[in-house]
Amino acid sequence: MGIHAQFDLAKNPEPGPAHKFSADDPNRPILLTETAEEWALYNTSMPLWSHTDLERFPQPGQYFLHYESYPLTRAEGQRRFWEDPEFQITTKGNDHPFHIHINPCWVTRIEVPDENGQLHNIIDEPRWMDSVQIPRSGGRVVFRSRFPDYTGQWIHHCHILPHEDNGMMQIIESTDDASKVNYSPREQVVNQDSTSDDVDAMYPPPSLDLCYRNNTSFVDLTPSGQVYPGFEVEVPELED
Repeated sequence: MGIHAQFDLAKNPEPGPAHKFSADDPNRPILLTETAEEWALYNTSMPLWSHTDLERFPQPGQYFLHYESYPLTRAEGQRRFWEDPEFQITTKGNDHPFHIHINPCWVTRIEVPDENGQLHNIIDEPRWMDSVQIPRSGGRVVFRSRFPDYTGQWIHHCHILPHEDNGMMQIIESTDDASKVNYSPREQVVNQDSTSDDVDAMYPPPSLDLCYRNNTSFVDLTPSGQVYPGFEVEVPELED
């Protein structure tokens, strides 16, 4: 339940953990008034699969209904479940309703992953929205927004209240001083003729391993600076 301001894999392939809300976030987006930007948002929340037969697959140190879990595509998880029904989903992902204040956004793509993780756009034309569901399992939303006159700070956040209250919220700032902005320039933007592969090239999607790490660690940006869980997260490897 965090947000990652530096989750731009074209610019930063190893972005590190997400962070909880902070009113003093040094990496908050700083935008220039009288301009427009295009953003691509990813949802790294994902289902995890586990061996649930503890007699056949003992898991020392685990307790009831807690299992060692693995990030898999739906196709791979279902294949293993078909071969042996004890292999099941033990952690579910969430679609996150993204809500932006002050300025609405011109949503050009809402992309849902198929069983192999390939993204597919489900809207036939762009539309104005101020809340949009980002699909789970690496789903993606692409939108543009204008910043016509307001200078100051506002927020965007998940519209599931417990998620927002637990830190899934971010400060945004708009300024008329061009020397303060921190956008990442691109040579092109998404258009109606773009394919999902075209968008992937502009805004590289996260791998299953990166989604897993992003969901199991975060930084508390309060003065404590705590990094959870306090050690480097290793992605479990599933044997055949």
